[in-house]
Amino acid sequence: MNQFLIKDSMVDMRNMSTNEITDIQNGIYKGVLLLGYYKKGDTPAPIEYYSYLGNDNIDDGGSLIILNGLKLFHEFLGEVDVRYFGAKSQVNLNQSIIINNALYKCRNIIIDDTYYISAENNDSGVMPPSNTSIKFTKKGCFKAIASTSESYRILKIYNAFNVTIINPFILGERDEHAGTTGEWGHGISITNSRDILIENPNIKNCWGDGIYIGNEYWNHDSIISTENVIINNALIDNVRRNGISITSNKNITINNPKIRNVNGALPQAGIDIEPEGIDGLPIVIDNINIINPLTENNMGAGIMLFVSNYLLPENNPQINININNHIDLGSLHGFFIPSFRDGLEGCINITNPKYSNNKSGAILISNYAKEYAPLLIIDAPVIKNWNTSKNQFYYYKHAIGIIKEDDVNEYRNTNILIKNPTFDYTAIGDLTTSIFQCHSANPNKKSIILKNVRNINGGNNVMGIVKGVIIIDMMNLIKGNYWETDSTINFVRTGSFLTTYTNSNLADNPLFRIQGNLWTDGQRISFLVEKHGSLITIVSDSNNIYPPVIGGNLSSRDVGNKITLEFNNGNWYIVEKLGIWTNAQRTTNSIISSNTEPINMPENSIWIDIYNNQIKKKNITGNWDLL
Repeated sequence: MNQFLIKDSMVDMRNMSTNEITDIQNGIYKGVLLLGYYKKGDTPAPIEYYSYLGNDNIDDGGSLIILNGLKLFHEFLGEVDVRYFGAKSQVNLNQSIIINNALYKCRNIIIDDTYYISAENNDSGVMPPSNTSIKFTKKGCFKAIASTSESYRILKIYNAFNVTIINPFILGERDEHAGTTGEWGHGISITNSRDILIENPNIKNCWGDGIYIGNEYWNHDSIISTENVIINNALIDNVRRNGISITSNKNITINNPKIRNVNGALPQAGIDIEPEGIDGLPIVIDNINIINPLTENNMGAGIMLFVSNYLLPENNPQINININNHIDLGSLHGFFIPSFRDGLEGCINITNPKYSNNKSGAILISNYAKEYAPLLIIDAPVIKNWNTSKNQFYYYKHAIGIIKEDDVNEYRNTNILIKNPTFDYTAIGDLTTSIFQCHSANPNKKSIILKNVRNINGGNNVMGIVKGVIIIDMMNLIKGNYWETDSTINFVRTGSFLTTYTNSNLADNPLFRIQGNLWTDGQRISFLVEKHGSLITIVSDSNNIYPPVIGGNLSSRDVGNKITLEFNNGNWYIVEKLGIWTNAQRTTNSIISSNTEPINMPENSIWIDIYNNQIKKKNITGNWDLL
């Protein structure tokens, strides 16, 4: 006959008669034409099986079928639908074994239906090996079967190279979960693997993270450390612990993720960069790039960075992280650092973030390294309507907060630059908070710099700073006066600081008292006459305004007059003067800091000799006298 023996299903083919098997072996039939797996028509197309004389002896349920001495073989090429290996969509019937079998045999598979996946343990899910791909169609989905397990991986990429996952739709089982403990039920886990591409993942309702990237926490087997992972256009919603966790890896790029409604198990962040691991490979975090992330309504921060002592400088001499164009809408914080260990180098760049309607402060940095740290740059943040929950805990509620929360160190926080920020209040924000509050910094250097505020729209712009903080306000936007408007005495303090003090809205003839010595070298403060007929008087409680002023005070009453002082080596020096100020001998450019002797300076100029750590004044003969 030399034609195919036709069978409707795999059961029919396996139940062939002895005569039918003999006819195939004798060439009476070319092979078997299988019209479906469980029933006719339930596979995308019929499959032709041929008699096979090779040495393979494992019946895989798809490409090689062995029955009564007859081997039937079909060579699957290209992308293979897992229905050819017996996968079927049946509620709570685990398909992971069948799908894994198809992956190992065919390397590139298609998911075109909803398949239920075991969530019993870390090895019960789908586990693609090296050089494989999984492509989900619009109908394709992995749905986790309800369990009591604390930890599972619906899709687990472990100890693998060159794996591509296209359009995965993954549904966790948090709504059906029968247990109450644990936080490690992940949608996609990428550990000890390299060269991984995940395109357009859509992940919901997981007991743990949407996506976990790192090395296995307890790992004694793999010698691969996770590198070269790209995740594009992730959609993650309603997972319990983190949308994406980044724990030990380098060369990670996450493009355009959208992560919403993370809630249920701490830290509940949209993206959590948190090095961790025990007994495994050395922990490394480097070249992490997060581009255009959108985080929304997460119970924790939009993005969190937590670097503990798990990360050792000898293993991770450089830590480089770039976060570009982050938008957060209504998470607890837009960006949050709960702690960052000392002794690391590198750079963390956060560029053009926009934080709106955060339930507490928009940017909260706590316990950043005290002596040596990667340079943390937050460039051009736009912050709107922070502390919408009206959180009363003082340290957490400000637009930008930099604090210390440990009882061991005298101070924390260094190497932080925040530049070009914009602050915008509306009625739903908390007008009782400040735009910037720093309560701890390394006082031995210029540890924290806030510079070039672009705009402040309403609200309270009084700040709190400590020694080690520099505020640079080129546009004079951080302007106003101490809130005791009915008093003629107004205090200039680090705890309630403005860069420019005015007499508007104050009682007539106010006295500004500069208090304390916990100022940072290079910090400037200005005083501006804005109220007609009201005399501004400036004194320092330490009597340290230079050159020494008659009566120890400066004063002016003409609208528009302005004077600027700069703090250096325990004294205040007049560096700018507009208009007439009684007792003021300084004019612009009459103070200079340098390692070498300045030239062409007028009489009475002040030279801060940095090399010798001395302050000198130029006399009438052109020489410099020590002060």
